[in-house]
Amino acid sequence: MAEKKQLYVALNSQEYRANKTNILQSKADIIKIIKHLQALKKIKTEEAKLKNHLHKLFESVKKTLKNIESKIPTPSIPKSVKQSLEALETIEDREIQKKDTSIDLELQEIQDKLRELNS
Repeated sequence: MAEKKQLYVALNSQEYRANKTNILQSKADIIKIIKHLQALKKIKTEEAKLKNHLHKLFESVKKTLKNIESKIPTPSIPKSVKQSLEALETIEDREIQKKDTSIDLELQEIQDKLRELNS
């Protein structure tokens, strides 16, 4: 086996203090980081618990709503009202189509005028 040889390095007192300060500051920073990580871990576990609790609450609300909806009677609309609603919807559809065609016609007229000007 090879012998272990010791190596000595000479440092002046300023270099020694600066290096010792850097080492101690690094250790303090590492300890602060460990503390923050531990706090973060606690927060994450608390968050997971709260999310789980919230999920359970949403599920219970969902079940309650389904139960309420099953107990509410469905309204029946008379045929005359249905027919009048359908008639109103068709009239509105026709008006929308008329507006669309008038807009298209106006656009076509503007494009025609632009072509005449550019010719």
